[in-house]
Amino acid sequence: MRLARLGQLQPAAVRLQQACAALPQVAASAAAYYNYGLVLRALGQLPRAARAYQSALRLAEGADTHNNLALVWHDMGLPERAHQQLIRALELAPDMAAAWCNLGNVLRDLGQRQPADAALVKAIRLDPGCLAAQYNRFATLYPVDPAAARAAMRAVLAAAPNHSLARYQLEASELAHHWQTQGRKLDPCDWAPSMRRLREQGAPHLASSLALLHAHFTATTRLFADSRQTLAWALAQSAAGAAKHGSIIELGVRHGHSLRFIAHQVGADRVHGFDSFAGLPAAWGPHAAGLYTTEGHLPQVPHNVRLHIGLFRDTLPQFVAQHTAPLRFVNLDCDIYASTRAALQALSARIVVGTVLVFDEYLGNPNWQQDEHRAFTEWQQRRRAEISWLAFSPFTRQAVAQVTRLPGACD
Repeated sequence: MRLARLGQLQPAAVRLQQACAALPQVAASAAAYYNYGLVLRALGQLPRAARAYQSALRLAEGADTHNNLALVWHDMGLPERAHQQLIRALELAPDMAAAWCNLGNVLRDLGQRQPADAALVKAIRLDPGCLAAQYNRFATLYPVDPAAARAAMRAVLAAAPNHSLARYQLEASELAHHWQTQGRKLDPCDWAPSMRRLREQGAPHLASSLALLHAHFTATTRLFADSRQTLAWALAQSAAGAAKHGSIIELGVRHGHSLRFIAHQVGADRVHGFDSFAGLPAAWGPHAAGLYTTEGHLPQVPHNVRLHIGLFRDTLPQFVAQHTAPLRFVNLDCDIYASTRAALQALSARIVVGTVLVFDEYLGNPNWQQDEHRAFTEWQQRRRAEISWLAFSPFTRQAVAQVTRLPGACD
């Protein structure tokens, strides 16, 4: 693992793969497979990571291995499998705070908020220094008790004043609370100290994300802390909009987690999912091209979903030619600028007043201003489009916009 600790993940993966095949002792082989799984998950090669952990478990069962396999299943959009793995981890190690924390996150993803919060509280009792559990309580509590959610984030900052993500989430929720109670913008003097603190803590991307929220939040803008709630609310707004009979699509399917959720939300309506299933087509910050590949495996999807396999530049023009209806709802999980730009260009003729656009990686990332945000800003300028920001979910980096005016054709 020395290579992995030095950041040389690909060479580490090769060495560990060789070790798994060469080590004759069962315990040694299990450890090699476990470490191989750690490196593969860091590389974003989730199916291979799952197989490595499963090989380790066949050789020697351990709570840590079950816990890490659960993380892989959760990353792959399979919370039910993750839940089963965590239950077994806790049977083997009932006082494992990390497993209780991960169980809380999985239960929240399954919509079981009260058990989720109970699991996170259990993690904190076992390990008062488990800031991840306290931080994740925010997302669990916010939909039902925003005040308690803010208190949980303040507890994180009390223990770790330099926790920039906690400061960012707290400031965003305070902004929403101010609009709900006062119905007006905050004075810049009130939030300038937080901006300065974030920059001083080496998080200028969070400071600029907070500035975007302050610039675009209104009395009707909603704040969420959960990706499914964000999608469900955005779908409801699209169903009541001017394009309510239009097409529903997702750009960037991967393991199909959000696509399945969207399909279940819209009933019998057809949903179209677009992805190459070969991972990122180009590097994304520190992430290499090919990261997030499914290794050619297509996700299981409901009967009302049609998958379009290939690069956006190849599949979207065909879709636009065959489907003349406007777009009702688009979930853009494109990550990188080039993919988002290509998608918006290809779909531009079908984006109309009333179209709801959800961006999955819009703000909060180190390079967010050069990715989906840049592509969408350029598209607005080309189309002279006016939009309304319906919602933000800083915790999940999502943003929801609706087109309100579209005076001319694409240049």
